[in-house]
Amino acid sequence: CARRTREKPPFAEAAPGRTSGAALFSTRRRVPASPSFPLQGSHSMEETFAEVWLPHYVSYGETDAMGVVYYAEYIHFFERARGAMCREAGLGYGRIEEAGFMLPVREVECRYRSPAHYDDHVQIHARIVEWRRASVRFRYEIWNEDRTKLLCEGMTLHAVVNREGRPVAVPEWIKEKLSGTTAESKDD
Repeated sequence: CARRTREKPPFAEAAPGRTSGAALFSTRRRVPASPSFPLQGSHSMEETFAEVWLPHYVSYGETDAMGVVYYAEYIHFFERARGAMCREAGLGYGRIEEAGFMLPVREVECRYRSPAHYDDHVQIHARIVEWRRASVRFRYEIWNEDRTKLLCEGMTLHAVVNREGRPVAVPEWIKEKLSGTTAESKDD
């Protein structure tokens, strides 16, 4: 029985002369990707287009019977920070939807490092790391209060669709608004 070798799919490499939308921005900066958790598609250095730190106190309702934050709540934490980033940029989700666009989640990844407990003060870091033609990728880290212990990290990839649910190119005004935001958000 002969061994088969796997060939790279034709989409594995970019076409010559083509770049992603991310290469077009000058307001980006490079930050080290988390070395301990290489999320799918991560690189040793990632571009950051916008970011926010959102402080949050864990409520009793966010914990499970073991007294730790219920695993699915971390995805809600991601969403809260993503929303805060958009609001800090003056571009809440409501405004995006009023303009006829939606950003449904296509992929989500989450890696749990250490548990958070009831009434812990955590810091949620969200940042945009990639713009594609019709999507945007966010990365998240959840830290303890003094940002010395990583509790959780993850990623969401959002499609950009019209009201009919069809993929569309990311409007330039959305990219412009979200490509230079760096903020410390107010405590909730």
